[in-house]
Amino acid sequence: MKLRRTTLPAILSALLMVPSVLISPEGKEATAQPRSIRGSLERQKTRVTGRRDIVGPYLPIVGVKLPPPWDVRIPGPGDSDFSAANEKAWEILGTALQGFLSTPRIKGSLQPNSVESFSSAPNVFRLHGFAPQSIPSLRSQRGILFVSNDPGVVGVRPPQSWREEMLMDPAQIGLENPGDVSYTDIDGRSHSSRKDVDIDVLSAWERTIGTTEVVVAILDDEFDLSKPEIATNVYTNKREIPCNGIDDDKNGFIDDYQGYHVERRTGCYSPSKGDTQHGTSMALALASSPKIQTTTITGVAPGVRYLPVATGSRFDATLNNAYAYVVAMKQSGVPIRVVNLSLGQSHPYPWLCSPMNKQGTSFTNLGELLRTGTTIVAAAGNEGSNNDTTFVCPSGLARDYDNVISVGAVDFEGKLPFFSNFGRTSVTIAAPGSAIYTGYGYQTGTSIATALVSGIVALMYSANAELTPAEVKRIIIETAKLPELNLPNQSKGIISAGQAVRAVPGRWGPGLKKPRS
Repeated sequence: MKLRRTTLPAILSALLMVPSVLISPEGKEATAQPRSIRGSLERQKTRVTGRRDIVGPYLPIVGVKLPPPWDVRIPGPGDSDFSAANEKAWEILGTALQGFLSTPRIKGSLQPNSVESFSSAPNVFRLHGFAPQSIPSLRSQRGILFVSNDPGVVGVRPPQSWREEMLMDPAQIGLENPGDVSYTDIDGRSHSSRKDVDIDVLSAWERTIGTTEVVVAILDDEFDLSKPEIATNVYTNKREIPCNGIDDDKNGFIDDYQGYHVERRTGCYSPSKGDTQHGTSMALALASSPKIQTTTITGVAPGVRYLPVATGSRFDATLNNAYAYVVAMKQSGVPIRVVNLSLGQSHPYPWLCSPMNKQGTSFTNLGELLRTGTTIVAAAGNEGSNNDTTFVCPSGLARDYDNVISVGAVDFEGKLPFFSNFGRTSVTIAAPGSAIYTGYGYQTGTSIATALVSGIVALMYSANAELTPAEVKRIIIETAKLPELNLPNQSKGIISAGQAVRAVPGRWGPGLKKPRS
């Protein structure tokens, strides 16, 4: 989708999403070499406007901590010890739910006031007839791993062993690229990957996989929190009681228990039905966690938390309010260090995107966000244009602000793809942005490249919480790899998570012992 140069009235009221292009897989070869990632271009679905009512019933998902030996691995239905593990999980759940449900042990039942179990994951349950206002109390119960306030079927991998058993799908060559991987990109041609055109995530994980003290705010269309890989890494506002229609923490936002939908003005909502939302894909690439495991994908920063801020379908009217929400949360003490903006718009008048107005007096909400010292990672855009001559908001602010990082894309051959915007002075860095696997298909565009960079920035802050945005940006540029590619950005190369995180000053914390692909 190409962004158009807009008229002045439209500019004053609109900030439109720069979506990444979705590539859906057509299958995988089991043993063929080189591996093949094939996909076909799909048109982006028309976004639905207007409000959507909350759909029911309210079905939270509960994950139960299993005691040894179940903290080593979860048995599958074909294992002889599966039934024993399932019985133990039911015993823990039954104890935890006393006082919350009248009939906590109705296996497989779909009736009100019951618990539904799943054969694929013996320590995951869906609760029926459960009052959402009781979630905060339930989360504090001994033996409960997590409680998600969105319906879905998930599998839980207990947290005790996830550092030693980090899982990565072979299709995630944006994280680690062995070379000689064939794939069909959106140009319809077959390509073969060049070794090391990736972000070197494994060497970064040797120092840190991220900390819960770092929160990444993702501003995007919508989020499906029932996706198992991102269910436990969402930031939880414990001062808010979910779905009671009250602003319990008096921050001006109702029910923002796990994020907020600025168009619907509530944190209690069900996402629109259909394909995986753009925002969901960004969260999957950034913060997929093997704490919950139904697939084998892992995000760049699986140890951090993310705050989903949904703008809905009317970006022109809601993005400014999304900035205000992030500022409010940051000022209330939420440790938001990174804001992911996989969006943007071409502006013929750069001052319209300035933190100050033309007279240089009043700050906008975007300006207030910049003043908080948060690192903003923004997509360069998908028009294939030179951002040095065409200003794109907000990534164009990277030229003047140390806490704005503009991200372009690179394909797996190490070349600038036809869609990616570029700029020797206006684009900070490039990251893989072609056929990036998220577990629910493939994403192509500067949007998904931006999510990868946001994850790396989160790892850097996890390694040293005292870093300044200016230090983060300098390290990213100085440690970029493959500068011989001479890509049209400030670094001339590709971001390296390994080199960037290892260059962060400070002590080394617990990292990943032995990752396996």
